[in-house]
Amino acid sequence: MSNFLSPSADFSYFDKEAIVDETILPFRKGRVSFQGSWWDARCQQNIIIKPGEVVEVVGIHNITLIVEPILQGCSFFLNHDS
Repeated sequence: MSNFLSPSADFSYFDKEAIVDETILPFRKGRVSFQGSWWDARCQQNIIIKPGEVVEVVGIHNITLIVEPILQGCSFFLNHDS
């Protein structure tokens, strides 16, 4: 289990959709609109999620939502250094 998923988190947040407001770069914070307010959000995948895209909330760490893309329209970031 990722250290970003809080075992004491309020699970009512999970499996809900949010809309990206500020670009989320790989492993960096961006911002989403979620349940009527703005939240910092981070994705643990090597992708870029652009404003307007819909994401799924899969966890929370402190006050940062952990999100994953809903695969329609997300921009994959390919790391060619591996």
